[in-house]
Amino acid sequence: MAMETQDIIKRSATNPITPAPRARDYKAEVAKLIDVSSCVGCKACQVACSEWNDIRDDVGHCVGVYDNPADLSAKSWTVMRFSETEQNGKLEWLIRKDGCMHCAEPGCLKACPSAGAIIQYANGIVDFQQETASAAATALRGVRLTSRASIKRITGSINAPCAWIGSASARNRPA
Repeated sequence: MAMETQDIIKRSATNPITPAPRARDYKAEVAKLIDVSSCVGCKACQVACSEWNDIRDDVGHCVGVYDNPADLSAKSWTVMRFSETEQNGKLEWLIRKDGCMHCAEPGCLKACPSAGAIIQYANGIVDFQQETASAAATALRGVRLTSRASIKRITGSINAPCAWIGSASARNRPA
């Protein structure tokens, strides 16, 4: 089923006065299932996300860990995180997927000041509109777990207009 304009139920940088886009009567809901019990850290989901969204991150440098790229960015929307731990004298990896979780009430959509940069479809999918400059960096502002350090790593500046979390007074603090 192809996504169309009529399927959009929410858009970033809009308010209750803005009329909501019409949603079709039939809403096929989708869910993201990640079976962590069968994940072996192959990074296929990371590659699939890159392929599907037609984004390519720069080739990084090996720093002695399996994480590549090192963090989420405007060109890496899904990354696998590896933590090495020693249990019973054996080295083990703890693996987790990091990326868009297609939240029911996406904080990124509410925080994004760019109209239509982030949309939510009737079936629950949250999508970035690549044509809108800095959409990925803007989205990070609304993600609760995003720290100032992460924003600086991704946008290159803590003073990026889309990088601030919090009140207007927080914007005046030095980086």
